[in-house]
Amino acid sequence: MRILQIIDSLRPGGAEKMAINLANSLANRIEFSGICATRREGLLKIQINSGAHYIFLEKKSTLDLKAILKLHKYVIRNRIEILHTHGTSFFLGVIIKLINPKIKLIWHDHLGSRSVKSFKDFPLLYLCSKFFNGIIVVNKELLVWVKINLLCKKTIFIPNFLMNEFDKEQLESPQKRKSELISLVCVANLKKPKNHLNLVKAFKIVVDQHKNVELKLIGKNYEDIYQEQIHDFLMSNDLESKVILLGEQNNILKHLRNSSIGILASDSEGLSMAILEYGMAGLPVIITDVGECPDIIGSNGKIVKVNDPEDLAENILYYINNENSRKADAQKFRNIIIDNYTEDTVIPELLLFYNAIGNT
Repeated sequence: MRILQIIDSLRPGGAEKMAINLANSLANRIEFSGICATRREGLLKIQINSGAHYIFLEKKSTLDLKAILKLHKYVIRNRIEILHTHGTSFFLGVIIKLINPKIKLIWHDHLGSRSVKSFKDFPLLYLCSKFFNGIIVVNKELLVWVKINLLCKKTIFIPNFLMNEFDKEQLESPQKRKSELISLVCVANLKKPKNHLNLVKAFKIVVDQHKNVELKLIGKNYEDIYQEQIHDFLMSNDLESKVILLGEQNNILKHLRNSSIGILASDSEGLSMAILEYGMAGLPVIITDVGECPDIIGSNGKIVKVNDPEDLAENILYYINNENSRKADAQKFRNIIIDNYTEDTVIPELLLFYNAIGNT
């Protein structure tokens, strides 16, 4: 098989990490594996392995003819059989398929919030889905949604996963966590629906009861109203010295290994890459009850109500005050990740789907 992943950018994010993981994992399993960034490169570019091919289009607009022609020539030259598009890159995939009708087109949906909306909110996606040969989704709610609302009926739920190397790096990375300091960490770009305001409100409750605690926020700061609301809350509650905004980071593992508890306070999720990384890094996890995340964690972490800072704070304090429970849940959750969410467990199912698409 000869497969090309297509993603808008290589900035740190769940969909971007998955596109790279797929390209890397497939590199030694199929004849050709590559990844195409359409609009922007980013910090994640250095994570593309040497065995995976790479092309950057520098696409300037939706109908950038130069970028379209560049991708068309690349597809022909490398005899690409399947285009695996992620997120909004499906439209470019449809254009290439119209030029090359023999190409098989797969769309990979990572947007958890889509499952509560109507297909009327996505008219272009609805029309383009007629040209999809297959759809991959990251949680079961999205699987139901695409089956009901889109025109492609060959669909499958395939979970996000971590590369095997992530486990090796975790074992080799020195743990420098200070036992006397409880370090909370949240890996999520500062934007909706991640609801960082909910998290910092909960953190304020925690700080009022436990002084030796910090909160690290890892993710892109868009310097917009969302960020201003967070900043204003931190300033008005004297939290700016305890909340560390680290911005985009390439080496997430280093920060996770120096943390005590991994948290996501989102209003919606597909299947968060962050909680997989938390688990593999040996952190206990607290998440909101959204997307596929609760099914992954089960009873091996804390699941809290959406947009409820009191509930979130209560569970953070529980882990702070119960070290044995914290360590036990972290170990059990790590075992779940190793057994179910690494490339060795997920890629075989994906290859079966690719083969089914290729034979249609």
